[in-house]
Amino acid sequence: MAGVDISEGARELVDISAESVGTLGEHLKQIGDIIAESTQPPRRDAPRSIARKVKDKLDIYQTYCDDVARRRKEIEKKTQEDFERITAWRKDCGTEGATLVEELEALYDKVREQKHMLEKKQEELEAEQEKVEQLNQVVARKNRKLMFLAEVVVQKKGALRMDRAQRAGVSSWLQCTFDNVKFKFKADQEKERLRIEHHKRLRKAACERRLKSINRQRELGTLAKCFLAMQEETIEGRALRHLEELRRRYEDKILIL
Repeated sequence: MAGVDISEGARELVDISAESVGTLGEHLKQIGDIIAESTQPPRRDAPRSIARKVKDKLDIYQTYCDDVARRRKEIEKKTQEDFERITAWRKDCGTEGATLVEELEALYDKVREQKHMLEKKQEELEAEQEKVEQLNQVVARKNRKLMFLAEVVVQKKGALRMDRAQRAGVSSWLQCTFDNVKFKFKADQEKERLRIEHHKRLRKAACERRLKSINRQRELGTLAKCFLAMQEETIEGRALRHLEELRRRYEDKILIL
């Protein structure tokens, strides 16, 4: 609305007036030429009379005048609408009936007010940017803490795997050693008992020794399986207790952090 230019309609009116004046001069010249070519009395072999030619030119000029009047009305209507719009804009701005100096002062007041608003918005924007920067720093610190905790968890898991592997190796070695000692002890006892039985009973003792040896081997296999199962349960229970202790320590450390 501030860009309304009402001088455009005035320029168009001036252009139409100049055009109509030029056309009127051209029309009068044509009429003068027709009259200059006429003869009195008129000749009978003339195709058209002078009056008919003048009337035709007058009709053409009248049509042109009607078109000029129509265009003039349109321009005047447009100028009136532009004037009404600029009047409404001035009323909206509060400068209706004011002088040019007063209008400029009102515009300067609005400019100063808008400048103050822009400065206030700029301060708010700077405050928000500072707040965003602080939040980014807090997020960065939290991310560093989370990365540190993740590294600790990975290290703890690796240590737990190494401990499990070492415990499995030690348990297997102890099992093999105990089995060897047990087997040697049993062999020595069996050897001594078989030697005594050999002196008591010869063939019967040999058969009985054979049968007892077979039964004993079966029992030893069963005992070995039972003992192995007991050892496995003991080792698993110990590993679970150790894992629970590590988990408890880790959760305590997480709560402390």
